[in-house]
Amino acid sequence: HLSMECSQHLADHGVLVTFVYTEYTHRQVKAALPENFSSDYAGRIRLVTIPNGLSTDDDHKDVCKVLSSSMNAIPSFTEELVLKINEKDEEKITFVIADGAMGFMFDVAEKLNLPRAAVWTPQPGHWLLENA
Repeated sequence: HLSMECSQHLADHGVLVTFVYTEYTHRQVKAALPENFSSDYAGRIRLVTIPNGLSTDDDHKDVCKVLSSSMNAIPSFTEELVLKINEKDEEKITFVIADGAMGFMFDVAEKLNLPRAAVWTPQPGHWLLENA
């Protein structure tokens, strides 16, 4: 995944990366990894999860439902997470890099007075559709 690869490059240059993703995605990633998986990035990339606003019984493959829920739930969960980390951790979150499709993340960064940058990581199929 391009976002994780970017995180690894930042970590290689001494940046502590807090990689935020949803609990649902975490369960999918964890299920795909080998049982004895370990990472060379332990301590340099911290993986944290937030809810996407859907219950475990909801259809997480319904794109409209996931997007609607995410746009409403993720900003408040992310803000709460950043405030919690910055309140008690020595290594604070000082910059936000988010996928350009997650525009609401930039509202959170602005509210918390954090510098921010967007990355655009479209899938190859998206590029083909845009350039057809």
